Amino acid sequence: MKSAIGKIIVVVVLLAAIAGVLSMKSRQQQATAPPETRDTRQSAPQAPERAVTEATPTLPDKEIARPVKKPIGPQPAPATVPRPPKPAKNTAPATPPRKAQPAPAKAHTLPRLLELGADKCVPCKMMQPVLDELRREYPGKLQVDFIDVWKEPAAGERYGIRAIPTQIFFDANGKEIFRHVGFYPKDEILAKFKELQISL
Repeated sequence: MKSAIGKIIVVVVLLAAIAGVLSMKSRQQQATAPPETRDTRQSAPQAPERAVTEATPTLPDKEIARPVKKPIGPQPAPATVPRPPKPAKNTAPATPPRKAQPAPAKAHTLPRLLELGADKCVPCKMMQPVLDELRREYPGKLQVDFIDVWKEPAAGERYGIRAIPTQIFFDANGKEIFRHVGFYPKDEILAKFKELQISL
């Protein structure tokens, strides 16, 4: 019995050894051929994954660059174009009126007839042809002016006008020397200047 059991043990050990040897050979065969294909398969997909990751950052860079350039370009252009012409227009007309101011100084060297009335006043309308004739017949000798006190009430207050039309006579120095209220014919106006010793 002992010898039979011993033989069985020996057979089992031998079978286990043979099985181990066979398994080792199969592992060696699998380790030599397939790892190359597996390595290449694993290495091949890694390249496109890197290519994809490297290609993706370029897209947001371009997208970021485009909107930054758009607001920068149009902003300075309209800011510089309208500003330069404005000072040029303001400076040009400012000088001529200053040179034209000395003209009224010469007007004070002439005798002056000033009438204060209104365009809708009947006697004032009758005075208009008289004033026009005096302007035409005595240019450079007599200054004839008219002020509508209804349109310019401050002028009526300044000269103390109570009724219209009112004619005020001024000498060559601008001093009031006489005034008349109502319609005043041309002959009487000229006679009054002679009476005041003002030659026209």
